[in-house]
Amino acid sequence: MARDSSSQHDPASNSSGQPADPEEERKRKRSTQVLASEESSNQTEAFCPYYCFACGSFGMALEGLLHGMPRRKTDGASCVEARRSLKSRLVKGEVKTIRREGGVERQYRWNCAACGVPVAYESAEWGQPG
Repeated sequence: MARDSSSQHDPASNSSGQPADPEEERKRKRSTQVLASEESSNQTEAFCPYYCFACGSFGMALEGLLHGMPRRKTDGASCVEARRSLKSRLVKGEVKTIRREGGVERQYRWNCAACGVPVAYESAEWGQPG
């Protein structure tokens, strides 16, 4: 990126070398830049943070929207592929056995790190491909 030679001076001082007006300094510090890439402009592939419904702390970040992901027929839960989870602050919870029409299912639960409420589960053992 090319820079204009007139912007090479210290922004905290004016042309006479005196400190800039405090109001001007405040505005300069509050300026923000919005950066975007072509890849992130696609809403279905956007970075989406999700928070605990009980305490509001950060739970996980996914690549894509949760409500756009496939659902299980047995209980209507959203299916998230492990590769789509970008960041997680969930901790291992209990292993629960659920009785279903066709037999039983083991749920390996993930709890909120802050409050301990179960917020997700895997049907395969933790960390194992499912």
